[in-house]
Amino acid sequence: MSAKLTLESIAKTFAETSIFAILFLIIVILNLGLLVFLAYQYRVYKKKQRANLTKQTYNNDYGQIVNLKQQNAAKIKELANLKDQLSELGQKFNTTLSEIINKPLVNVIDEYLDEQFKQAANFREAELNAVLDSNDQKTVFHKRLFNKFHFGVDKLANINVKNPLNLCWVDSASFTVIESDFRKLNGVGGINKKLLIEKLRIEDIIFTNIDKKYYEVQILSDSPVKVQKTVLTIRNILINDYVDNEKIESYAREANGYFNDHCKLIGKQVLERLNIFEISPKLHKFFGLLAFRYSFGQNVLSHCLETGFLTAYLALLVNFKSDVALKCGLYHDIGKADDENGKKNHTVTGAKIGDEFYFENDVKYTIANHHNKNVDNVYCRLTQIGDKLSAGRLGARSDSSVLFNQLKQELKQIVEETLAQFKTTILLGQSGRRLVIWLETNQHNNIIDNQQLTDLATTIKSKIVQNNITNRFPIKVVLRYNFEHSFDTKDKN
Repeated sequence: MSAKLTLESIAKTFAETSIFAILFLIIVILNLGLLVFLAYQYRVYKKKQRANLTKQTYNNDYGQIVNLKQQNAAKIKELANLKDQLSELGQKFNTTLSEIINKPLVNVIDEYLDEQFKQAANFREAELNAVLDSNDQKTVFHKRLFNKFHFGVDKLANINVKNPLNLCWVDSASFTVIESDFRKLNGVGGINKKLLIEKLRIEDIIFTNIDKKYYEVQILSDSPVKVQKTVLTIRNILINDYVDNEKIESYAREANGYFNDHCKLIGKQVLERLNIFEISPKLHKFFGLLAFRYSFGQNVLSHCLETGFLTAYLALLVNFKSDVALKCGLYHDIGKADDENGKKNHTVTGAKIGDEFYFENDVKYTIANHHNKNVDNVYCRLTQIGDKLSAGRLGARSDSSVLFNQLKQELKQIVEETLAQFKTTILLGQSGRRLVIWLETNQHNNIIDNQQLTDLATTIKSKIVQNNITNRFPIKVVLRYNFEHSFDTKDKN
């Protein structure tokens, strides 16, 4: 009986457990089905989202393509207009050239140049006649102006174009100080002098005792800019009581800042006298720096002023814009302002300056191409003519060969007197601003050491400074010593 009850209870328990198991399995299957359904719905949702994103990206790209197409159409239209303008200018230029070729130049000038020049110069004829100071009133004033260009146009513009340095813009490299100032500049054992030479990067400072109370100071450097900065630094030293290494560095920095301001003032004054009002002080500085640059003995600022006036005048002859021509001539050598050692290509440097300050296209073209033979710009061609006229005028470079030969003879005599016991060869380059001396010896009794070589160099420098012909501008002297001795290792029988 007991065993029967046990089997029934087990069967009952198993039946109940099977029902629960089946129910649990059904629940699990339903959950799995729900998860599969949710996963499917998620994939459908992401697919729609990606499709919408792709469509939006396509629409954006399509919009950009449409905008670019519209911009290209506008550019094409602009280029077409520019082509028409260039064609019109070409026809105008051809017409002007035909008028000049088919009619004597004197008739072209007499017809319209007088009135145009009056308007460009903004002077009445009576004032121009007074400026030119000519007794020949029958000759039209523009011809008298051309004949007296270098004596009239500078007064007309209130600028001395032959030598703008007469306006006391540039300090001399030689000056006189009293004995106490000499001690301050030289220092104990010449320590201050050495500091000045090192900090300012100049070749030398020579002190010459004039009498017991005064000393002449001569600054030697192949850079007029360094000379100016040295003079300004020395002025700061002389007005202060105490001088040391840090003070000299401070004075040199102050002199550098003052020099930059000085260049800005020079450029501003010159340009504004010509009714050119540039807003950038940096451009004023570049133009003012030309006052301290030289090319074959000719001051670059003077040369640029002359070239500008001549180019403007020539532009009037062929009925082109004199104000644009003036700027072409003034700025054609602006690249030399940023060329301390004369090693850069001033046309490339000048073109970069023109881009930086947004010069007119004709001006930028002239700066970059005024040394090229083949140019297709009228203003550049006129500037080339003005450039040659300025460089070739009497007193600019025409007498440079005579002065160069005189300088070379004087330097040769100084070298031969100082180094009479040696065989010497000299080479004078950079328009007389660099002297190379080769000193040769093949005798043992003529061998010299470094100290003797230094003493000889000092003597040569002193004689150059004291000579009226060789001391006109700084000369860099390079002394090269070569000893040669040959012998046989075996005696000849």
